[in-house]
Amino acid sequence: MPDWLVQSRQIGLVGWMLARRSLVVELRSARLGWLWPLVYPVLYTTFFMTLKPLLQPTRPFDPDYLLHVFVGLCLWQLWFEGLQTQMRAVKAQRALISRADLDPGALFLSGFLVQAVYLLPRLALALALAALIGRLSAFWPATVFVLMSIVVILNGAVIGFVLQPFATLLPDIARVIQSASLALMLSGGVFLVFPRELSEPMSLLLSLNPLGPLLDAARAPLLGQAPHFSVASWVWIGLTLTALVVQVRLMRKVLPILLERVGG
Repeated sequence: MPDWLVQSRQIGLVGWMLARRSLVVELRSARLGWLWPLVYPVLYTTFFMTLKPLLQPTRPFDPDYLLHVFVGLCLWQLWFEGLQTQMRAVKAQRALISRADLDPGALFLSGFLVQAVYLLPRLALALALAALIGRLSAFWPATVFVLMSIVVILNGAVIGFVLQPFATLLPDIARVIQSASLALMLSGGVFLVFPRELSEPMSLLLSLNPLGPLLDAARAPLLGQAPHFSVASWVWIGLTLTALVVQVRLMRKVLPILLERVGG
């Protein structure tokens, strides 16, 4: 068996073991068990649907907006938590990584797998909701939605991994990102519906936030709508996958050195 395949298999096994341990601890501490991942999006979707009649009295109930908000909140939470998980992971395991006792790839994979597992019940509920309101009429839109949902959480994990050395050097960076979370939600269209006619400068500005184009690419086929950011979505997909490949190739050699140099 080639060395790279043995190494990949070992990283996969260690990553899954770390993810499974994290899932067991989190789910055992949650009284609702597997229903816990659905609490946040369901509660906040209910909140926004309750406010909608105040904002649009002529359309007190819009099933498309219900699906829009639920999907946006589900993927937003997983994207943001995945980013924070990656930032905290290396800082917590800095000593092991510095001594090369733990491959950074396994740590990255474990964080991503946790978010992927939490994604499953949300995907199931979103697809059921889409079918209930008559928006799930073909297999292909559902497939695109699932694949793009995975890309969204992968994007959050990749960005979090890029920020790992800086999180070690600058402890306050997590607070900065937390403070920017509302701006990311608004410009990412998590619960806002962008107008169909966006000016080019505004479209370019919104495209700087990866959530906007990626969420749009995930929701548009599910809702049977034309995407707002067709080009920007492909750009962010390409950047996410490219960053992932670069990290896989470099992080084992570069990250321990960075942690030794910048971690004090």
